[in-house]
Amino acid sequence: MKWKLIVWLFFCCGSAGWANAESSELEAAVWLATLGEYQRALEIFEALLQEEPDNPSLNYYAAVSHYFLDDLDEARSLLQKAVDEEPRFPQAYYWYGRVLAENAEQAKAAETTALGLKHFPKNEKLLKLASRLQLQTDQQTEAPSDPE
Repeated sequence: MKWKLIVWLFFCCGSAGWANAESSELEAAVWLATLGEYQRALEIFEALLQEEPDNPSLNYYAAVSHYFLDDLDEARSLLQKAVDEEPRFPQAYYWYGRVLAENAEQAKAAETTALGLKHFPKNEKLLKLASRLQLQTDQQTEAPSDPE
């Protein structure tokens, strides 16, 4: 409970390090998402996207919020945009691959993860996702076929 009070005081009282309202709005939205307040965070991310629709970070944050609100189609679209806008964004590749896999788009998920690993060959999350996708592919190819 103490940490919630500290977070509340930090956001309500402001911070000398915040140079403008947009920066403080972004940081507040990120905190809200971190606290699991995805709908409230998403409202802020979407308002900020009105000003900067091609901002890869904003598209990423909005996408992850959509993911946790069970809107995989919108998460997929925004993550595609984020990796297109900024190819050197490992978190976007990871989440895009994850969303694709959960949307039963295994081949596209593997392709996206491989592209992310091309840029970030030592990224642990991408490596784990690639392993999981390969394991799923191997299990599907080894599954016995139905006898006729």
